Amino acid sequence: MKSKWLFLLLWMCVIVRPEAWGQEVKSANTVAEEWIQVSSSSATVLQWFEWIEKSTGIVLSYNPAQMELGDVCRIEHGGKMTVETLVRRILSGYQMKIAVVPPRKLVIHARKIESYDVSGTVSEEDSEERLYGAVVTLEDKDGKQWNTISNGKGIFRLHVPEGTYTLKTSYMGYAPQSQSVRVTRDCFVRTCLKPLLFEIEEVIVESGKRENELGELTPSNLLAFSGGDLFSQIWILPGGTSSLAGQNFMVDGGGYDENQLLLDGVPVFHPGHFSSLLPVFNGDAVKNMVFHKGFFPTPLEGRISSVTEVNLKEGNKKEHVRTLTLDMPAASVMLEGPIIKNKLSYMVGARRNWLDFFDSLLSEENRLNHSTYDYNAKLSYNLSPVTMMNFLPYGARDDFHLPIEENGENVSVLRWDNQAYQLSFATQKGRLGNNVTTDFSYLLENLYHARWGVKYAYEVYDLVSQGEEMRVRHEPVNQVSIYYDNLLRISPEFSVQVGVHGVAYCPQHHRSYYSIQPRLSVKYFPSERNLLYLNFSKMEQFYHFLRFDSFSLPTDFRMPSIDSFKPRSSEHYEMGWKHFMDSG
Repeated sequence: MKSKWLFLLLWMCVIVRPEAWGQEVKSANTVAEEWIQVSSSSATVLQWFEWIEKSTGIVLSYNPAQMELGDVCRIEHGGKMTVETLVRRILSGYQMKIAVVPPRKLVIHARKIESYDVSGTVSEEDSEERLYGAVVTLEDKDGKQWNTISNGKGIFRLHVPEGTYTLKTSYMGYAPQSQSVRVTRDCFVRTCLKPLLFEIEEVIVESGKRENELGELTPSNLLAFSGGDLFSQIWILPGGTSSLAGQNFMVDGGGYDENQLLLDGVPVFHPGHFSSLLPVFNGDAVKNMVFHKGFFPTPLEGRISSVTEVNLKEGNKKEHVRTLTLDMPAASVMLEGPIIKNKLSYMVGARRNWLDFFDSLLSEENRLNHSTYDYNAKLSYNLSPVTMMNFLPYGARDDFHLPIEENGENVSVLRWDNQAYQLSFATQKGRLGNNVTTDFSYLLENLYHARWGVKYAYEVYDLVSQGEEMRVRHEPVNQVSIYYDNLLRISPEFSVQVGVHGVAYCPQHHRSYYSIQPRLSVKYFPSERNLLYLNFSKMEQFYHFLRFDSFSLPTDFRMPSIDSFKPRSSEHYEMGWKHFMDSG
């Protein structure tokens, strides 16, 4: 009985709405595929809808709360197209379905496509060492790409519409990696790259050229880094000139004292050892080096020719590793490993020259009488994937002796050392991040990146005056720097970076100096392999280096900008064209 009544009910529905079983589909295809001539123009979504209704007589039914009717939509390529195609172009940022209600009504169900953050870290697979400058690309099914590079902490971030993407990561000296990522909300991706143990023909990542170009050198692409020759890598770069005496170089015609060396962000004065017996830093402990000239990132200041950033390894977070290196000038040892696996790691390295052990084999007149050593260490603690703390001590020492023994030991006549310490903290929360407590950044989608910060430095100079008697006076100097930087990607091919760095240099007993240092960089990629660029930077240096011989010795005099020693400044202009070869 129930089956009989159910059959009767279904039969009545067919009688009342016969078009529901076939006629509506046919009508829908007919209405949605009507042709319309469209001119290339811009209008709001509401204006486009009103024009469609007026031109075709089709009634559009939609929920205004689901759409931004005031958004401007531009049809780049006009011509003859179907009504459905035109509607989908107008609502290109929406997920939508179109239903047809006879005789001439289109019902539009639309939902705006949301965009989310895809962030993550890039590290080495074996040691969990974070990789700076890795090229990260998100590619959708249509081939559209979003590109970025990992920052100094190995962190990257991209803002993309929801969907399914292929995440591609590459870094020189490591095997490229690809993985599928489904983006339905903010997500975090950890990427581990495996070092290449063999030579491959070539790895080309063309998309990486659209990001900031890094003048970066890593142990994998240095000519002889384990041999320890840091400066020799700079000498071969355009604009660099070597010095035959000491660990010195000149850039673009500037002086030896116009180049700054930063060790994990800490300035190092008088880098290296006497007469190039030892390189500046232990090559086994160095992760990468970034060389800046021509255009200087806005947070950097202090020298007028170049700035070189040297970053040390964080230490292996998975296993303990011991490295012993013996070469011509010195012997070095480095220990690294986890204290808390995948969280807290250590790295300790030390070097000493051993040529002075052979002094007795040389004639008295030609004895070296010189011993050198240096050490570096680092503790790295990952509180979370995007939050970390680092502690860094560094020291170097040179010791000269006379060939005269006193109480069985040679008399030390000249001794000097370098020491540096740093405690840093870095984190990232959403679009806001900070580094070393004074540096902050904000990333808006993939179009705009702002960075700002404040730095403070306190220096004390011992000024010696010689007249009737020698007098030593301490001169404290307070230096405050404020900077703000903007990077705007107007299009995938065109970007503009504008920044300003302000410095207040305030000696205690002399006049203060104030400096405004603007920065500008314009880049245009007419194609994937060609770059047109325009750079401008102003730099100012607040101390003078007075050398008394051809060798760089710690006895050389450093004079602050007081009395008649005014600050020195430089202006850098660059305009050029770069073509990237097939090899990258």
